[in-house]
Amino acid sequence: MSKRKHPKTAPQNLNNLVVTPPAGPQKMGIHWFSNATWAPSGYGVQSRLFVNRLKALGYPMSMTAFYGLQGHTLNMDGVVMFPCGFHPYGMDVAAYNTLASNADICLTNLDSWVCDPAAFNGTRWVPWFPVDSTPLPQAIEMRVRQAYDRIVYTKFACQQCDEKKLDYHYVPMGVDTKALFPIARADAMKELNLHIPHPIDPDKFLISMVAMNKGAPSRKAFYQNIRAFKELHAHHPDTVLYLHTQKGENGELGGLNLPVFVRDLGFTNDDVIFPDQQILINGYPDTFLNAIYNASDVLDACTMGEGFGLPIIEAQSAGCPVIIGDWTSMPELLFSGWKVDKSDTEPYFTFLNSYMFDPHWQAIYEQMELAYVAKGNQELRTQARAGAMAYDADLITEKYWTPVLEKIQARVDADKTRVVTTAAAIQQPREPNDTLLLQCASDNYPGANMLGVTYARNLDYCLAHKIDYQVILGDVGKYTNQVFGHVGWAKIALIREKMQDLKYRNIFYLDVDTMITDLTVDLRDACALDKIGAVWHELKQGGQVMNHYNVGVLTFSNTEKVRKFVDEWLTKFPGTEQFPWWEQGEFNRLGTEQDIIWRLGAEWNSVKHVNPIEKPIITGFHSYLDRYVVMKKHLDQVEKATP
Repeated sequence: MSKRKHPKTAPQNLNNLVVTPPAGPQKMGIHWFSNATWAPSGYGVQSRLFVNRLKALGYPMSMTAFYGLQGHTLNMDGVVMFPCGFHPYGMDVAAYNTLASNADICLTNLDSWVCDPAAFNGTRWVPWFPVDSTPLPQAIEMRVRQAYDRIVYTKFACQQCDEKKLDYHYVPMGVDTKALFPIARADAMKELNLHIPHPIDPDKFLISMVAMNKGAPSRKAFYQNIRAFKELHAHHPDTVLYLHTQKGENGELGGLNLPVFVRDLGFTNDDVIFPDQQILINGYPDTFLNAIYNASDVLDACTMGEGFGLPIIEAQSAGCPVIIGDWTSMPELLFSGWKVDKSDTEPYFTFLNSYMFDPHWQAIYEQMELAYVAKGNQELRTQARAGAMAYDADLITEKYWTPVLEKIQARVDADKTRVVTTAAAIQQPREPNDTLLLQCASDNYPGANMLGVTYARNLDYCLAHKIDYQVILGDVGKYTNQVFGHVGWAKIALIREKMQDLKYRNIFYLDVDTMITDLTVDLRDACALDKIGAVWHELKQGGQVMNHYNVGVLTFSNTEKVRKFVDEWLTKFPGTEQFPWWEQGEFNRLGTEQDIIWRLGAEWNSVKHVNPIEKPIITGFHSYLDRYVVMKKHLDQVEKATP
């Protein structure tokens, strides 16, 4: 790569570049799903840096801007940008926009715990996702296991995924080192003072925080850092704290009311300074962020945890040393500065059932003192810049994005050429996508993560057989009421909901603890007109033999007769003492009375200790204590044996 001198001003916006894709084989289409390129967020920065760089590599690019674009589409130099829908993270438009753009993969850059895998139905979902706590939260694991492929930002995230035996690629976030570069501190201070309400004395020692004031308690540890600065300011009155963030006075983003806290600590407007809030919303000039970092003596970036910590690299790219915490991703990003030791924290248990780390303000203050003593140390600034160059966006594109996307492309190409046929399918031609394969689980159900074992296999199967596939995670009102000890009613409610789409002649339902073993068989062979297909099980329990139709695998003919049956079935919630299996007992009673059950062969739901079949079509794993492990082992064996 050729080296260029650092410009005096920020380079032209990448969105204004016209690129010509290189000649050669057609590359896969990528639908980039994140903040708009102009959004004032870390996600927006990554969109701005990489959408056009990947387009320049020859990948047809489109984008959903779930934050930053409403109401209409934009075409920005050949990249069609779709607006968000009504869901705050765009889940209601994810699949539609991906399919509308004819993309091969949907690459999301957002917190994966907000993603609903079902929202990407019919697409190949590839999350590029952060991990900012430990251990890897189940809410993240459960979702990304169902992804087509996975990409993480940091080595810390690699470690967390390794512990959960999750396959992944590594692509770090990038920065524009040609826009964030060292300049004279005097020039930077002039630029900074042009855009803030209270000018800063250039002779003062300046500490800055660049962070989003979002949610309470704040992951960015604003209170702890401001309290630490109070101690520093008491010893060194020639210090100023600049908070490049939202004030939170009106409850925006659910953040903290920082001005109240600042006043309560006795600070004046000359001690702790905020940016102009209106300009912050509308957007500062591109040169302003570089001015902040160059004017600052140190960036205070000690938070409870970071999925990446983009300001840490941005500041060092401009030559500014940083204060960070020695946990999550932060230590791997430090090239020049100071660390708060993990022993100086209190573990903070998050709503995702994972730990972040609340730093003691005294420990932050100690690092601020070290930074104060090192004021004017040019070696620290040179060291910061040198280390940050490893995260240059061009380098990240060349070193990481290029090989990772080539690997994903190879998998996509293999999927497109894979053909699965059966004698039954040849003898009886089917209409494509007239059948739905449905799986669902409550977020609260411990077995929900089992979906992650078979999701990719089921999706491959459905694509080959032209069957739609949907996975639904979430509760369904009263039907998931744990008082009754069973979540099975929820799946019936969801099946009935899907029956409203009359394009589906059949709906094939699989419990989370079942998997398709034989990929050559067409599921529609188990569907009969005006019937519900189920397998007969004989299970000895407590000295009694329970003969019943098992509802872990069901086929529904989507006719008026069957829909009426399902409606009546739901009225029996939560079941009776006479039928202790709740929804299963009521199915057996009503189904027998109305003669609507079509008895399937045991191969359609073979369970080892109930009705073992040598060559099953579908294998069930109910009643196993550790079904996830058993299913994973079985899947590995089956895939090894599959030609």
